[in-house]
Amino acid sequence: MRYIITVFICLLSFLGFSQNGAVELNQNWQFRKVGDAEWMSANVPGCVHTDLFDNGVIEDPLGLGGEAKCKWVENENWEYQLVFSKQGLTDRKHQTLIFEGLDTYASVLLNGNSILTTENMFRRYEVEVSSLLKVENELKIVFESPVKDGIEKRDELGYDLPSPSDAGEEKIASFVRKAGYQFGWDWGPRLVSSGIWKPVRIESWNDVRLENFRLRQDTILENRMEGTAFFRIESVGETQVDLEVSIPGQTKKTKSVALKKGLNDVEVLYSIMNPKIWWPNGTGEQPLYLVTGAVSNNSKTISQSIRKIGVRSVELINKPDEIGTSFFFEVNGEPIFMKGANMIPQSIFPSSVTEKEMVDLLVTAKKSNMNMLRVWGGGIYQSDRFYELCDSLGILVWQDAMFACSMYPWDQAFEETVKTEIRQQAERISDHACLAVWCGNNEVDVAWNNWGWQSEFKYNKAQQDSIWAGYKRLFHEVISQEIKSVNPKSIYVSTSPISNWGKAENFNHHNMHYWGVWHGTDDFDGFQKNIPRFMSEYGFQSFPILKNLSSESTEALLESRQKSYKGNKEIDRHLNQHFPAYKSFEDYVYLSQLTQQLAMKTAIESHRLNRHKCMGTLYWQFNDVWLGPTWSTIDASGNWKAAHYTVADLYKTIILLPETNDKSFKLSVVNDDLDAHQLAVKMKLIVFTGEVVWTKESVVNAVSNSVSRVGEWSLKELMKNPGLKRVAVLEIELFRADSLVDSELFYFSKPKELMLSNVDPKVEVELDGDHSVVRITSPVLLKNVLLTTDVKSKLSENYFDVLPGEIKLIKVFTKMVVIPEVKLKSVNQFYPRL
Repeated sequence: MRYIITVFICLLSFLGFSQNGAVELNQNWQFRKVGDAEWMSANVPGCVHTDLFDNGVIEDPLGLGGEAKCKWVENENWEYQLVFSKQGLTDRKHQTLIFEGLDTYASVLLNGNSILTTENMFRRYEVEVSSLLKVENELKIVFESPVKDGIEKRDELGYDLPSPSDAGEEKIASFVRKAGYQFGWDWGPRLVSSGIWKPVRIESWNDVRLENFRLRQDTILENRMEGTAFFRIESVGETQVDLEVSIPGQTKKTKSVALKKGLNDVEVLYSIMNPKIWWPNGTGEQPLYLVTGAVSNNSKTISQSIRKIGVRSVELINKPDEIGTSFFFEVNGEPIFMKGANMIPQSIFPSSVTEKEMVDLLVTAKKSNMNMLRVWGGGIYQSDRFYELCDSLGILVWQDAMFACSMYPWDQAFEETVKTEIRQQAERISDHACLAVWCGNNEVDVAWNNWGWQSEFKYNKAQQDSIWAGYKRLFHEVISQEIKSVNPKSIYVSTSPISNWGKAENFNHHNMHYWGVWHGTDDFDGFQKNIPRFMSEYGFQSFPILKNLSSESTEALLESRQKSYKGNKEIDRHLNQHFPAYKSFEDYVYLSQLTQQLAMKTAIESHRLNRHKCMGTLYWQFNDVWLGPTWSTIDASGNWKAAHYTVADLYKTIILLPETNDKSFKLSVVNDDLDAHQLAVKMKLIVFTGEVVWTKESVVNAVSNSVSRVGEWSLKELMKNPGLKRVAVLEIELFRADSLVDSELFYFSKPKELMLSNVDPKVEVELDGDHSVVRITSPVLLKNVLLTTDVKSKLSENYFDVLPGEIKLIKVFTKMVVIPEVKLKSVNQFYPRL
């Protein structure tokens, strides 16, 4: 796997726009607060906060008290400066200065000439600068405070717009086209930054420039895919050029065109014969085709660009049915159950994310058996690398436009900048195989209709009508039209969720964000009772494990980072329902993770078991931006919480799903494979001290893409006597031929009701090649074993159970070949010692 990823990353360096004659301007920048005399070194791409930290002006914004100590930064204006020589540029006639991303309100000057003003973090900006360049050049960018600009725009409107996640005194985030999560959310800090957050370059060219090259798949037939290649070409005058679309092993397609002065949009039809079909992770392979678009004149190539595509079809089936209104995805004509998560930006400062960190997270998604990630609307549109990696790994993308939990302005200037933003983003990513659906916003429709904003903000009828008309114009017309103008076949839904969880009937329609367990008063069985057609948000909080925290990170620090209005009361309520009493904060952190694990297990099992109704489960949230109590299953250090081990297990293609009530026990097999399988099931009831009460074997024909029942038994038959519920576990194993497909340890009582024994297990650690192995044995059952080591490491498994007499082997991977010191914690330790 490591070799494959390395080769893929090397190949990606050749993708994207042609850089012929391009000079990167990402070195030797300086910055300062406007009005200060002293310049300091700056990193581009970067932002004000990271540059201030690198220069020792501020403490770590994510360190102890860093959020509060950095509050002043957002209210200042900042300027960046670069002096560069024309000598580094070619002698071509034209020079185009390109900013991939400026955050957010910027005035750009070149040699004292004002050349650009910006107002949108998510847009790409280009300026022709040929006539302004000298031998030595000064490029200056002045960033105005996004908070102050937001206040001005709010004051121009004359009243507030709802922006409940804005943690500032002035709630103005919705007026500013920048990443909403930087203004504060209920899982992260408020750190509103500015800066040059994406690369800067100058492209040099003569008479013709290929500005954009993208692809569209039009029709997939039995033996070929027919598509359209789009060339956007800038020409200084009328001229004749030849266009070519080439794919290794396929016939080249060419077209001769007469260009007019300015921008020219030209289409070239192409095809792929006998294409290998791209499938999501877990259902097939992900073959990708390298497609080159070239512009030539007199047989000489002027410019070219390379894209990679996967041949596949995706349809969203969202229509009335016998239950209510369906919501599921068909890929290549097959209904696919979507298993994944909501992804937030990987850092509060997105320019600081390394490619390795992105690769690691997406490879983790694949290893966790995910086939879809939702790029959530309060963050950023991800980089080209992100979508390219998702293509190669088989991770479908639910792509939100960057609007979340707020109402937005509807004036002409706002509409125009959003149009450009959406069109640029759609042109950039719409030809990726991974892109499944566009969504206009996160929770705005459901908020306006259910959260009481009208009365909270005391809007009169005229104001309500204006706000709602602006909403419908933006999300039902403008964004959809821009996406469809790039690719008419793009799937677009205006909002998520479409259906609200407040009424039972609503679970029969569309997609759902179910928050009855956290924001409501439901217990975990709410996940079992409330099954939607597609679950695109749900979750439960936990704390990160203490081994990841520095010495300054105390109980008080972690609790100060609780951003949910619910505080830790919801964790406490559910923890106390399921787990025994604890004494220390370390124990509380550990049990909080087991509580989150139980919540996720209950939810995912319910969704998969009811796949006749529910066809997708995307939990909140995959990753994190800092160490604190949040809904993430992977903490900010990249470590898996207890819940993530369960997620990875429950997202496997074929799994066992046991369920019970007061009278009976049922066992089913869920098979997401496109093929049926005959499987063997072995069950064994084991007392915690090792005695086997009984064994059973059966065979099940696991129907493709379906749920198959193994059997149903009365509890009276299984238990033999009622007391076994508290002292025995049911071991279930699923085999295909002699290969173990899945296994489950099923308990008939809550953890706090089990009669566990507190004993010291035998733990041995030894080297085995390039890793260590931990060997654990115990005379009694050990529940929820957490291993920690004294060195940074990754474990093959954690938060696991150990059966009495079992030899449990855990691999420990570290950068150094050492024998680590291992500590063990389990739920058994909360019971009296034997």
